[in-house]
Amino acid sequence: MSSLARNLLRGEQPPGTPEAGRAAGEAQPEPAEPAARRPAIPLGYRLAHLASLAAGGAFLLKLDHWTWFWFDDWDFIGDRGLVHSRLGLWAPHNDHWSTLPILVYRALLTLFGMGSYLPFLILLTVLHLALAHVLWRMSLRVGASPLVATALITVFAFFGAGAQNVVWAFQIGFVGSVLFGWLWLWVTDHDGGFGRRDVAGWGLGLASLMCSGIGVPMLMTVAVAVGLRRGVRAAALAVSAPVAAFAVWYVLYGRLAERSAPIDKSTVLAIGSYTFAGIENAFSTTVGFAGAGAVLAVGLVYGLLRRDRSAGPSDAIARAGAAGVVLTYAFIGIGRSGLGALQVDRTRYVYIAIALVLPAAALLLTACFRPGRGPLAVFGLIIAVVFAVNVNDLVMAAHTLQARALPAKQQILAGYDLANDGSFVFPAAPTVTYFGPAPTVGDLRQIHRNGWLGPPAYRVLPQSLLGAKARLQVGVLPAGTAAPATVPAVITRTAELSVVPAAGGCLTVTTTGRNGVLVLAPAASPVLLTMTRQVPGELYSHLSDARSPAPAIPRAVRLAGRTRFLVGATGVRTTLALPTGRTRICGVAATR
Repeated sequence: MSSLARNLLRGEQPPGTPEAGRAAGEAQPEPAEPAARRPAIPLGYRLAHLASLAAGGAFLLKLDHWTWFWFDDWDFIGDRGLVHSRLGLWAPHNDHWSTLPILVYRALLTLFGMGSYLPFLILLTVLHLALAHVLWRMSLRVGASPLVATALITVFAFFGAGAQNVVWAFQIGFVGSVLFGWLWLWVTDHDGGFGRRDVAGWGLGLASLMCSGIGVPMLMTVAVAVGLRRGVRAAALAVSAPVAAFAVWYVLYGRLAERSAPIDKSTVLAIGSYTFAGIENAFSTTVGFAGAGAVLAVGLVYGLLRRDRSAGPSDAIARAGAAGVVLTYAFIGIGRSGLGALQVDRTRYVYIAIALVLPAAALLLTACFRPGRGPLAVFGLIIAVVFAVNVNDLVMAAHTLQARALPAKQQILAGYDLANDGSFVFPAAPTVTYFGPAPTVGDLRQIHRNGWLGPPAYRVLPQSLLGAKARLQVGVLPAGTAAPATVPAVITRTAELSVVPAAGGCLTVTTTGRNGVLVLAPAASPVLLTMTRQVPGELYSHLSDARSPAPAIPRAVRLAGRTRFLVGATGVRTTLALPTGRTRICGVAATR
């Protein structure tokens, strides 16, 4: 464990600070801050804080341990890597520089594979709780009371309003950017000129930028904090190296990112309203009362403006954190405001906003609820309500994620079995039914070669396997593509069709009603039907078998001219709904 991490855990200052120097008897070039600014933290509050972190970690892992890889996880798994990957380490994920999360994912996949999502969740939880501890230390540093700081951080440990960054391991990028950003704020919060702490800040700033695009507003927040305390020149020097590194990455890679929405005049004009709506939503969601966000935001700004700036130089952190909320939403709005107002309610952005403003809120709440039975009782009641709201939001978010991820897990595992058992599958076929990032057939085969899923310790439901067969093994065989070994089809039933046998194992079928249906018997090998139509139309197909309670979702393919339709799934009954008109079908053995 690094000395910086040990100092944070113990509540001590890092080497080089005035406090640490006094303890070691060193001469300090930087002026010492008043001792009254850093009173000793009572042991009871330290223990209560550590207990809240432990309880939060245990609750999160218990709540979320059933979740599996989902959506953007698959970009890091399938498209990224050190060698032979499509996108590599440096290409942006959406607009984000994500090199550090990609490296972390590759390391965890190599060490633990994909049998369990728990190692990824443990890392996310550790980062979240580390950030909570840093925020506790920074709240005390700006002058918040131990009681207020501990209470607010307890809520943050169970922060349901920012649930996406707490329950989905992919969000280690956002959480990492905020964590490294706050550590950067911490080491640069000193008087005097440029020194070792600022050099350490360069490393932390680079790490923040390499985790996600949220590193950019964190960089701006650090610049504001250093500028308020040490001046504009010191601020420029404090962020210079990370800015240079980001500029190089952007020129080489970042500018090539595929943007989710164009940046134009309307986008720029919408940034102001997007920022205000985002801030209002962040505060309202956190306290659980719609419309309260605007009041709380105004109160926060008023309290910081009214505060006596001579109270201490570390007030710069609180003011910079509050400014960072505005900078963050404005920065996000550059790329997201064009997608609509609903983008502001994303819980991943709420998490960032509250993490930035929490020390300032703790400072102002300390002034509002001074020791006394009445005020402290009101404060306790408020914290209890907000805590309950966030725990409820956290549970609901975890259940929502599981409701999406677990069905997708079944679909992916079923596709994994088919892609690696020697069966025919269409290489470009979708492996899942949702729209968004997902593994390809090639990815599933690479996972098998890497041994990341190991021996089959999972169970695929019959309905999931049937759905995978419908997606991966049924469709139009492209021209020039060699067909697998096939057998002629056996038709067991027709409905609303006129069937006329023709030479060479062919039939001419004409629909006589609205739904002309043709049913194929289960076959031991793939079946290839060559269908010819003069008038284009759509063919619908679905699969069924005795083990599944319902047929797989029907799929539609376009029939135009001569079409080779392959049913690669074996041992299942295939139902075809033919388009209106006449269709010539070849590859049929018999009709029974």
